[in-house]
Order: sequence, then structure tokens, then C-alpha cells
Amino acid sequence: PQPMMLGKEFIDNPEAIHLGNIPATGRKLTIPLNSAHSCVIVGRPGYGKSYLLGSLVKTLSDMNQHVIVADLIDSDFRSMATQINAAVFSQDRGGTSLDLNPFRVKGFSEQETQKLSTDFLLSAISMFAPQDTFLRDTVSAYYSESTNEAKGSISGFIRFFEKTFPKLNNYAGELQSNHIGALKSRLRKLQSCLSDREFCPDMILKNNAIIELEKMDSREDKAISLLFLLNFLIQIKRRE
Repeated sequence: PQPMMLGKEFIDNPEAIHLGNIPATGRKLTIPLNSAHSCVIVGRPGYGKSYLLGSLVKTLSDMNQHVIVADLIDSDFRSMATQINAAVFSQDRGGTSLDLNPFRVKGFSEQETQKLSTDFLLSAISMFAPQDTFLRDTVSAYYSESTNEAKGSISGFIRFFEKTFPKLNNYAGELQSNHIGALKSRLRKLQSCLSDREFCPDMILKNNAIIELEKMDSREDKAISLLFLLNFLIQIKRRE
């Protein structure tokens, strides 16, 4: 980018993260720490994308910023865990799991948990607008009608869904069956990467964390896990 395309806080800012130098001018390209920007890094294999990400992670850690890395493609961030004092979690059958569970979050009120589980389900399995309404109604009924024993797990929600969902929509016959079947199959897919145990946010909020997702069974499992983490972090941001 040319310097005139960027605000002054993105050029030669001594209190910001130094990304590199702008060609032809040599001036520093910087990102302020209070920035809420997303950054897309592209390039051919071997051109330094992972190196740049690693440098950013190290720089943020050195500036006493909290860092959470979700690794989808085996970029070997584990090797820098000691440098940034990070705990490492592997979301596969052989690693230390985070027990991702949108229905049971330590330290969350029931209202906060309901908001998290609703947003997560909408982003993970809803395909079109009517399903948004149906899912919201089902989640709301789950929290208001379920016993304490039935709350707190994806398996408990699926059982409640199978029993309650047909009462919450206006479809009938084969259309209703197809509609419910499509959502049910997506819900059951969530069981392969979500846990029924309590999710403990402090595991990633109190210290830097590297979350390895690359060894999960499928791309869909990786996407679902990442969706949960993003929805959770958005919820945490709303608390602040």
C-alpha cells in the first residue's frame, strides 16, 4: 500500500507492531495495538508467510499482549511455545483437549451461555433464514424447559431437539421430516469435535495458548472448532 492510503497511526508508529518497510519509501508499516483489524497474509509456498506470523506472535508476546494461536495447517507454532510462555493444546484423540462445549462454560451465567450456544449453532449449522428462527426458539426452550441434568452438553441438546423441534415450526409431513433431518445430521456432526465436559476458559485466557487443530479428522471438524473459539472470544469481548 502507498503511504497516502493509510492513516498516520499505520506509518512509523513507535508504539505499534512493526510489520515491515514500505517499498520505495523505506518507511515502517505498523499496526496499532488497539486496532481491531483483520490481516490476510498471502504468498507462494516458501515465501515466508508462516515466518511472518511467527514473528508477529513473538512480537505481541514481547509487548505483553495476550496471544491465542489456532493452527489449522501444521505451521509448527508448538516449537515457539517456550519462547512465548504458551500452553499447547491438541484437538485430536491423542492430545490435551480444551473440551470445547458451548453449553457449559465455567464462569459464564446461564444467559451468557445461552447467547454463546445460540450464536455458535447459527454459525455452524443454519443454512437459511427460517432455520435461524427455529434454532433460536429451540435453544430458548432448551434453557427454559430442560432439567439441570439435561443441560450443559451437545448430546443433551440433541435429545431435546429431537423431542421438541417438531412443535416449534409450521412444516408438516415429508417437508418437516427433511427439514428436521438436515439439522439433526449437522447437530450430530458437532459431537465429533465438541465435548460434554465443562469448558474452562482460563486455560486460554490466563496465559498465551497454541491450539493445534491440524490433526483433527476432517476440515469440517477444524471449521467447527474454530467457529466455537471465535464465537467464544466475541462473547468475551462483549463482557469487557
